[in-house]
Amino acid sequence: MESRWLTKNDNPLDAATVMKSKSVSSSSVNKHMKIVVIGGSGLIGTKLVSNLRQHGHEVVAASPSSGVNTITGEGLAKALTGAQVQ
Repeated sequence: MESRWLTKNDNPLDAATVMKSKSVSSSSVNKHMKIVVIGGSGLIGTKLVSNLRQHGHEVVAASPSSGVNTITGEGLAKALTGAQVQ
């Protein structure tokens, strides 16, 4: 299975599109997942987090304000525990 990052051409507010992309197996589309959104407290991140939660997923809004620093790695391991990489 091929993994992919969101690009500037993807609509990050449309979580359903991301969930149905060819990089995610159809069996995981309807399954509850833990998803970590880096920048989840920012302008777009908060909307994405909200959309994913509405779809029934456990979402961690990872940001410096939530104790996750992606530069130093502080809090990152804890935030990613239990999350799947697709």
